[in-house]
Order: sequence, then structure tokens, then C-alpha cells
Amino acid sequence: MRVESSVRIFKLRAIFRVVSEGFDVSNYIKRSEFSRFEQYKSSQNIVSNNKYPYLLVEFDGSDSKIRDIILGIKIQANSTDVLNFELKEPILPKNLILLSLESVEKLFINIEHVTFSIDQTQYKEVSTNAPIVFDQSYFHNFEKNELERNTYYSLSNYFHGSFYYRGILLKIAFNNLHDLEKNGYLVYNGKKVQYSEDSLGLVKSLIQIEIISKIMMYIEDLVALLESNRLNINYYELLDKSTKNDIDLGERIGNFFKSLDTFTSSDWKKILCYIQDNQNAYPKANELMNKSIERVKDFLKYMDSFSKSHSRIFRRYKHAGFPIRYFGKTDLSKYFPTPFDFSTAVYIGNDQLKDIVFLPYSNEIIESYKILLPALQLFLKDVLINRLDSMSRGVEGIIPRHLSVNPFDAKSYEHEYSSDLEKFELEYPKKFINVHFESVINDSYLKEMTWYTNLEENRKKWKENTKIEQNFKNEFD
Repeated sequence: MRVESSVRIFKLRAIFRVVSEGFDVSNYIKRSEFSRFEQYKSSQNIVSNNKYPYLLVEFDGSDSKIRDIILGIKIQANSTDVLNFELKEPILPKNLILLSLESVEKLFINIEHVTFSIDQTQYKEVSTNAPIVFDQSYFHNFEKNELERNTYYSLSNYFHGSFYYRGILLKIAFNNLHDLEKNGYLVYNGKKVQYSEDSLGLVKSLIQIEIISKIMMYIEDLVALLESNRLNINYYELLDKSTKNDIDLGERIGNFFKSLDTFTSSDWKKILCYIQDNQNAYPKANELMNKSIERVKDFLKYMDSFSKSHSRIFRRYKHAGFPIRYFGKTDLSKYFPTPFDFSTAVYIGNDQLKDIVFLPYSNEIIESYKILLPALQLFLKDVLINRLDSMSRGVEGIIPRHLSVNPFDAKSYEHEYSSDLEKFELEYPKKFINVHFESVINDSYLKEMTWYTNLEENRKKWKENTKIEQNFKNEFD
């Protein structure tokens, strides 16, 4: 067992982990630091042994310049004070074992205060006093709920994996376009790759389409997540057709966008994982969440526009064959009033004289993608966090710490909203959830992956074929 929960304060995240019985401390902390850890533990009268689960704290600063961290923590076990202390970094580079959990059914962790410095400027951030709870009964019930468990794992893995790293691939694509615009060539394997004017335009368009495709994937992810929130099902259930009656993802996305103005207020709160506060227990939070919903609708209409504008190109790009041709400065001013540098023709059907989509290219068009992308990523991140936070609190919706597509000057509402947020988080504290589980190796899937099964044998053959082809090429050049 290894369960965890976390608190984010500004750019700092404090991660609390409970690890299972028989946990080997020496495998988690470097040998060279072990004696320093034991000295600290002794000085703080921290009790631990190898028989019971351990509680650990790990700092994860998204900004490497964060220094001088002081974290005030109050810990209660079974409603009895266990520790009340300040934790200072660096005690160890990342981790600290606090205490063993003998006969603990519930463990409450309160963040009392936090201070740290960035570039010699000290910050004093006071987090909510809502506790994080290690609750044995909730933990076991969560493990038994297959829908909750699978949804949490899949979204958590997506959030910490492809969501972030797809953004890095987009940065590489934007950087390649910048190099082409500036230099007229790309560098591959240390060599310049230069292009004629027509070829240069085509390469730019293909990189443009690669950027479009990744933005379209983000939109697919977003709509699948929003729709799974509304229907309270696992995100991945919407990605594959499990029965003949299931509609495919493209049709589902179209239906979702068509319904933006017909979803009820209750629907929208499910979609965004906002609390259904029918008793108006959180009046200011309710008011601002409703304003946020209106702005979200407008934002999603922009996503609909982008999706419709590129759906035919994206569909053709994903499938076999991608016929495309540089068309130069075609006059499309009747359709696109903003001037552009050139266009490319993408052939999307059987009739190569008629089934054509023209894709314009200019620096302004590329800039529009750069403006759209961070807003899309932030909104998707907000919804992911809301869904994960809802599950970790055992509720259907939350008062979010960050309102999606913020439509107002938050400063004027900050105190009242924070008051409602604190009240909510006290009533529904975050709970530890198991984040490490035993994966089952599926033989049938791996046996299909013959590329890797026969890799060494095939590599030798490919190298021989490459030598033959190169000799043949040299002879006739």
C-alpha cells in the first residue's frame, strides 16, 4: 500500500504519503543522508519502527528557485494530538519520515502556516485550515468502487503524463516553425536541411497541421472529460466504441458542442465538477461559479469553431494517405479577409478537383494558435483537478480553488469566496487515495507487438538492406 494526498501553496506542493507495513527506509533515503535523518528524528522525538505504516512528507516545488521553506503542521490521530511542529527544508533533499501509524483509523493533517523565499523575497502564504484525512474506511471503500478507482487512476496518469508532455511536443513544433521563418532551413543530425520556396511552404504547412492535430487532440480530451463528468462515467468509456450502438468520439464531440446552450445549470455544475449547492450554503461561491459557467460557454464556442474549422483536415491527417499540395498565394479573400502568406490544398475525398480544403498560413495564424493553446491547456487542467479533487473528497462536486476562465476581478470577491472555500474544505476534507497498484501484464496485448519481439533479428536484416540500397544508389547517381 502507498497512498497519498497533497496541498498546493503557491508554487509549492507538499505531498503526504502513507507507505505500507515493512517499508524499507533505506531504499527511500540515500545512505549518505540516513544518519542525518536519524539525528533529526531523535531531536524531534519522532517515533517510528518497521512494523507499522509510515507517514512521509515530500516537497515538490514547481519553481526550482524556492528556498527556505517552513511548513507548520499539526497532526492528530484518532482525534488526539500527535505532533505540532515546524518542518524546515532542506532537512533532506526531498523526504522526511514523520511517524509510524499504529492502530490509526483516522489521521488528520492541518497546514497551519507556510513561508518560503524566491530570489531573496520572502512569501508568507497561509493555506486553508481544512485537514487532509487518512481514513481507513474511506480508503477501503474507494478500492472496492471499480468506477471511482479506474477513473481516478486513468485521469491521474493522463494529468501527470501525456497532458503535460504533449505540450512539450507543441513547443518543439512552434520552435521548428520559428527556425524556418528565421533561417529558411532546419538542422537535423547536425546538418542543415534547406528547401526550395514551394517545398519550404509545404514543410511549414505540415508543421502547422501537426500543431493543429495536437490542439484537436486536446479538444477531444476536453470534451470527453466534460461529457464523462456529466454522465458520471469513466473518461475512457467515451474513447472507444464497446457496442455497435455506441457513437464514435467525433459525433459525440459534435453533439456536445450543439448542446452548449441547452445544458441546464445542474448539467454545467456536473460538467465542471462544481458543487450542486441547492441550499445556497455557499452564496458567494455560488454566484461566482454561475458567472464562471457563462464564460465557459463562450470559451467552448471558440473551441467549437476551431474544431469545425479543422475537422476534415484532422480526420484525413489521422488516416491512411495525406494528399497535400502547395498552392502559393491563392486569392481566398472572399472567405478569409485577413491577408495570409500562402495556402496549401488538402485533398479530403475521392474527387481530387472538388474535395479540397485550403489551409491558409501566416505568422498571424500561427500566433492565434499560440494565444489559444495556453487557455485551452489551463481550462483542461482546471477540469481535471476538479474531478480528481471531487473523488479525493468523496463528493460529486467541489468549490474550486481556481475558477475556470475567470470572468471578473477576483480581488473584489476574494475574502468572501475564500470564506466559502474554507468552509467547504473543512466540511469535506481531502482523503488519502492509493496511487500505486499492481498492474496485470496482459499477454494477448504484448504478443501482438511483434515489432519488438523480433527486433534484433529484423535490425540485422534492415541494416543489410540499407547497405544494398545505398550501394545501388551510389552506382547509379
